[in-house]
Formats: sequence, C-alpha cells, structure tokens
Amino acid sequence: MSSQSTQASDSPERRNIEQLMSHFASVLKAKKVQLGNLLAKHIFDYDDLKKLERLQKNWSDEAEYKEVIGRLADKMSEKMAGKFALSFTQALDIVEDEEREAVKERRKAKSQAKGLTTPNQEESGLADGPGLEPSNPASLAGSIFDSNGSKPSSKTSDIESLVRQEDSSIAELEQAYVEYAEDFIETNFKNGLLEPKNGIDFRQTMRKAAQKAKEIMKLYDLDPKDTKKLAKLALYDFAILCDDSWSMHAACNKKGEDRITRLKLTLRKITELATLIEPSGISIRFINHEEDGNWDQIRSQGYLDSLLETVEWGGFTNIGTELNDKIIQPMVIDKMRDGAFKKPLIVIAITDGDPTDDDPRTFEKMIAACKGSEEVKGYGEATVVFIVSRVGSDVAAKDFLSSIEKNKELKEWIYCSMDQLDDNAAFMRHATLAGKAKGDKGYARKILKIFLAALDQQTK
Repeated sequence: MSSQSTQASDSPERRNIEQLMSHFASVLKAKKVQLGNLLAKHIFDYDDLKKLERLQKNWSDEAEYKEVIGRLADKMSEKMAGKFALSFTQALDIVEDEEREAVKERRKAKSQAKGLTTPNQEESGLADGPGLEPSNPASLAGSIFDSNGSKPSSKTSDIESLVRQEDSSIAELEQAYVEYAEDFIETNFKNGLLEPKNGIDFRQTMRKAAQKAKEIMKLYDLDPKDTKKLAKLALYDFAILCDDSWSMHAACNKKGEDRITRLKLTLRKITELATLIEPSGISIRFINHEEDGNWDQIRSQGYLDSLLETVEWGGFTNIGTELNDKIIQPMVIDKMRDGAFKKPLIVIAITDGDPTDDDPRTFEKMIAACKGSEEVKGYGEATVVFIVSRVGSDVAAKDFLSSIEKNKELKEWIYCSMDQLDDNAAFMRHATLAGKAKGDKGYARKILKIFLAALDQQTK
C-alpha cells in the first residue's frame, strides 16, 4: 500500500466513521442484528454509512444521540425482518423526525411545568433547543423556501407525501404527477412542445411515472424528492456522444486503463435508466465511427451490445465538431426548423481526454451556439440539456471539464460531472465486502444523480 493510500485510510474522517460504525454495530448487536448481514442485504454504498456523521453532528447531546441511534437500529431490525420497506437513508430522515418530536414534547412538558411558555409557542417551533431549528427569521424563511430561493409548490409536496405513504392510491399519485408536469412544461417549454396535438401525450407518461414511482424508489433506494424529479427525466429523450479514440484502448493510454469496457458498462446502465418510465430508447453516436447514423431507439442491452461490437475504436477526439455534426444539427436544429422536434433532449458527451479539434474550444462554442440559436429559444432553452463527463483517470480530461466548469458564460448551459463515470473503486470495494460484487444500485444511483443535477441546473 502506498503512503498516500495509508494516509487516506488513517485520516481523521475515516477513523471517525469507523468509530461510528463500530458503535452502531454494538447497538445493532443488542437487538440481535449483525452489521455485516445488514450491509450485505440492505446498504449498497459506503456513502450511506458516512451519513452516521450527520447524526453525530445534529445530535450533540449524548442522551439524544443514543436515542436516535437506538431508533435507527430498531428500524434496521424491522428491515431485516421484512417489516420496514424504506431505505437506510430514508430511515435516517424518519428517526430524526421522530427524535425532534420527542425532544419537542419533552421541552414542552418541562416548560409548561415551569410556566415558562405556552403550548402554542412550543408547537409552532419558536422555542430553540437541541435537535430543533433555531428560531431566527433567516432559518424560518429557509424552512419554507427551497435551495434556489423559490417557494416549493404544493404539488411537489403532494408527490413526496404520496410516495412516502404505503396506502396512497395510484389515482391520487397520477393526478399529482400530471399537475407537476403541467407546471414544469408551462414554465420551461414553448411552441406546444409535449402537447398531445403535436403527437406526444405527456399526461400518459406521467401516469406511467406515478404507477412506477414507489417501485423505482425501492429499487434504487431513492429519496422521494428524487423520485419526483424522475417525472421530469421521463419527459426527455437521450442522445449520447461517446469517445472511441485510440486512447480508449488500455495499450494506448499511459494509465493502462481498459476504458472501452468501462464505457460499455456505463452505456448499459444509462440505457436501463433512460427507459425506466418511458421505453422510447436512447440514441448513441461516436466521435469517429461512421456507421452510427441511425443508432436510435436503443431499448435493450442486448441490442446495444450488438451495435457496440461493430465499433473499431480508433481515431482522434474531435468532440466539438462531431457533437455539432451528429447531434446538435440533425437532432435539434434541423428538427426544430422542420417542425419535427417532438420531445426535449438530454445530450451526454463522454470522453477520456481533451479535444483534438482545430480549435480546442469548439465543444463549448457549439453548445453556446445551440443554446443561443433562434430555434432553441423558440422552444425554450430547457429543451436541450447538456452534460459532459469522462471515463478513465486522464488528467487532460479532468482539466478539460474543469475549464468548462469555470466558463461563466456556460455555467447554466453545461453540467460538468467532474468525477469519473467509471470511478467506482471505493464503492465496488464496499459492495464486494457486502457480497454484492456488481454494485448495480449504487452505480445506477450515481448516474441518476448526475441526470437530475443537470436538470436542476438547466431548467426552472
């Protein structure tokens, strides 16, 4: 082991997490639950366990911390017995809410006994205390506004509430999703995009989203807030531009990385996620491959694999030129001019290095030209969402993404995923220890988070 990795494993953060895990394991053991068995069956990501630090931070009072850890252990005991269907992360939210209520009740009883406050003051949350939000105007404002300063709609709250409820009806959820999509479309799109009269019935898509919402939430251990956002994702088609340059071969890059296999695995997962609700499939194009002009509506991994077998993997990385020639012009601008643009599009560019276009800023210029075009403005800028990410650990690719991220003019037009799409090493180690060598759920969740973050950035 290198000195660098030794230092990382011995970092204060790592030691603290291990101590928290050890304490949690002892609490679980008292309830006849082995942490190892829990990890193997129900926790798929090391980041999940890191959230124990959140409890430590939020509940500095030792007695309250012990209570909330005990509540969490109870939920996990129920989960092992098949009596608790939600995820570890969702259990954290629930036990903290329960503890806040318990603290509030104790403080209310104590205050009433002393005659210091009225029940109404306590119930309104205006009294400060451990585990409760401080009663200052900024905090109270923050509790009713979301992260971008806008007041969340009641429709959004309805969806989250209905998804959480085991006994909520599909009809209620369908209606909430339809209303949510109506607001989103009205705010972000123009020119009748996604209206039934133009050949796309978004309401039917939202009904499908509602019917699958709880299943998807459980399948990928998603928070209800993210499940709600999947409704937006289902409104979009996907087009992916892939790097097939020489450096994708292990023998042709300094790191000796087999980036071809990594890219193929990533494409399979994106295909799965892109067809979760609306099975219209994805479009894939390559920078150098010339026979990909009709690689559209890819719905199955088997069909995807058969196409990828024909790619020869060689050439340069003219990512900006090919993005424009293979995706922006034919799939966006030309279709808008012809009145054939039916659904908004998420465009994902995946590379393993920096561009070899004559102008290294061609990629950025093509996206800026697309977003600023009269055609896109006519449909709404949110009709085309751009994401750029990387496979492999080439520093040049990281620097390329970093330069885009620092470009203030493009800040709201391109979402840069600075982490490697295939950088799953820490997660895979944890998954292997937990007896889940593939680690599908954690990786799928990682990709979903990228999609949802891009939508948050480039839509209203």
